[in-house]
Amino acid sequence: MTIREAIESDAPGITAVHIESWRKTYNGIIPKEILDNLSFEQREVKWRDRLSSPDRSRFFYVATNSENEIIGFANGGFERDGDPVYKGELYGIYILDKYHRKNIGHQLTSRIAGRLNQAGIKSMLVWVLADNRIAMSFYEALGGNKINERYISFGDIQLLEYAYGWDDTRVLINMGK
Repeated sequence: MTIREAIESDAPGITAVHIESWRKTYNGIIPKEILDNLSFEQREVKWRDRLSSPDRSRFFYVATNSENEIIGFANGGFERDGDPVYKGELYGIYILDKYHRKNIGHQLTSRIAGRLNQAGIKSMLVWVLADNRIAMSFYEALGGNKINERYISFGDIQLLEYAYGWDDTRVLINMGK
């Protein structure tokens, strides 16, 4: 398994992981019609745009298996909502189900934290749906503390999200080694 910076040609692989992970992880949490209507083509265009953007405040990493297939990814950058304490954000991390519990999540999170640290950002948060107990346990195991909550809309429903935060991302950088 290899972790590397994502490039534009990774868009199809990232899209496949993104859609499969959403459908598996959020089944029973996000309305079925939203998950069923995820469009590979539309998501791939969004990922190509993100990966080809000259905006250096966002960064992307992929995990690949021995066949060089993308099996997971993470993206992060500057915190998007103006939090007064947490200046960096892990925007998302998704790994194909059969590759869970193989330290890939730790390594991807560590890369995002390291990149934030290089940019002079020492704190980070991540938002996670309150009904996603596996993700909450993962962030708690990484030393994240529940620091905030909010509601977000998916179709006609409101879902509770929690923010987990780290005051010092160095603990995450060292954890991924």
